[in-house]
Amino acid sequence: MDNRSAYSYQWGLHARPTPGEGEWIALARRTDFDPNPRGEIFEGGRYANRGTPRRVSLGVDEYLRFRLQLTTTDNGDLPPAIALLLDAADQGTVIEYRYRHLIAPIDYAGTALVEWTRSNIGPAGAEFLVFSLTGQGDRRRTDE
Repeated sequence: MDNRSAYSYQWGLHARPTPGEGEWIALARRTDFDPNPRGEIFEGGRYANRGTPRRVSLGVDEYLRFRLQLTTTDNGDLPPAIALLLDAADQGTVIEYRYRHLIAPIDYAGTALVEWTRSNIGPAGAEFLVFSLTGQGDRRRTDE
């Protein structure tokens, strides 16, 4: 029996501000990573098949959700990963992302819009930001 599924918590996630350009930035101190691909499906029934339901897939869109612990560098700046995501959300720009399982051969990349919310709103516990990446329809397998 293949034991690799026992390590399903081991995912690498990277982003960069300009698709196809620049260095990848690791999204570290991350938790609750939840990739959620959604099929873009429409009803394809037509006259030729007498209206019988026929679902047709146009492709797969991606929705990623994860939490990053809010930290600062020694000089008080935001870490590059958090700064990248917050800037993209504020400006409404598209970023490029990639993620891969560290053991199983599962790896994807694409572009996405970024949104965020604050996770811990109480007085106790570590501060986390919840980021949502909404794919732009170009999710693809990669072997990078």
